Amino acid sequence: MNAVKYLFSTVSAVVLFSQGAIACPASPPSTDVKFELSKATSGHQVAHGKESSIISIELRYSGPEVANAKAIQTILTSATDDAGNPLQARTFYHDADGTYKALEKPFGKDAQNEPDTFELSLAFEGPVANKSIKSLTGNIKLFVPSKDPNSVVTVSFEKDAGKPLKNAELTAAGVEITLVKPSTTPSYSGKMNGVDCKLYDLTYQIKDPNNKVVAVDFVDAKGEKLKTTSRSSSENKNLKTKSLHFDSAPPKDATVKIYLLTDKSLVTAPFEFKDIALGKR
Repeated sequence: MNAVKYLFSTVSAVVLFSQGAIACPASPPSTDVKFELSKATSGHQVAHGKESSIISIELRYSGPEVANAKAIQTILTSATDDAGNPLQARTFYHDADGTYKALEKPFGKDAQNEPDTFELSLAFEGPVANKSIKSLTGNIKLFVPSKDPNSVVTVSFEKDAGKPLKNAELTAAGVEITLVKPSTTPSYSGKMNGVDCKLYDLTYQIKDPNNKVVAVDFVDAKGEKLKTTSRSSSENKNLKTKSLHFDSAPPKDATVKIYLLTDKSLVTAPFEFKDIALGKR
């Protein structure tokens, strides 16, 4: 089917037909972020003797700031059914929980065709007879570290491990991090799924009472992120211990990049859709 496009002076909002779903954005966002409704469906369920519909919404967003973003926070402000009643957000398959998450690529061929486009999934419960969403509003906050050099703290694992990191940005954010000195011997040696393997660890301990740390990455001398086989974590009161596991010994010149939320590193973009027709799932 052909797409219906609505163009605005500051940003374009694209509305797609998807299994009978049509939506008209009420107003364009104030930043250079393009929103697109790619899917809106409703399915019937019966749970504990109660009938209801499960509504799935998929939004796609793109733009220069999105391309440079590392993480996203979704804040849903309202969602109402065709009678104007509030819809109940489902925790399952729902991104709008207030935390910062890595950007998710679309499924299928769109991931290759649109390299700077990402996807946001929302889910609600509503009446069985519900055929549309009257209003859906919210905003996303994109974490764009390139907008603020102080949002990235870089340290050497070999030189700085074994003691709490001393850094003005970490202190200002109320963050305490200690890199655990790496061992030259593997933390695991044996068979995994019938194959001989060894695991090497890089571990750090963190206190982050204000939730200022978005991500902690380990990179090589070229700046490439080290590929892990798995991750694990544990928590004791306010102290979290996180380990990254590798199938070979990490390079000695590995560095650690700690990404911090700052006012300058955040880009906020609102979205608003009205009269979203729901197709059948």
